[in-house]
Amino acid sequence: MLYNTSMKIKLRKWTREDAKRLAEICDAIDLKYLTNRIPHPYHEEDANAFLDYVFSKEGKENICRAIVVDGKIVGNISVEGKSDVFEKDGEIGYFILADYYNQGITTQAVKEICKLAFEKLAVMK
Repeated sequence: MLYNTSMKIKLRKWTREDAKRLAEICDAIDLKYLTNRIPHPYHEEDANAFLDYVFSKEGKENICRAIVVDGKIVGNISVEGKSDVFEKDGEIGYFILADYYNQGITTQAVKEICKLAFEKLAVMK
């Protein structure tokens, strides 16, 4: 697979100002392979509730980042730390707009979020 190496891909923390864009993305993504926790249609109020959750768990139980391509948010990726007997495990979740499929974006995002998870969460320590 050839990747578009000219794209600038980065992960960044979500901000409250991203709520509208998050709502647009979540309303547009293909939900058939995703969790049933994502409402449809997805509204800005849903985005704000999600961001409240992200901000309350950041660095303690979860790491959640916006996937940014060429300065535009196109998806989300997170690692959720587990508890009980699986406390050293982490679960990766992500979604990205269909226009950005098959370009290596998610592959790069997974590599980056894993680095953060090993640094900031009690995953595999």
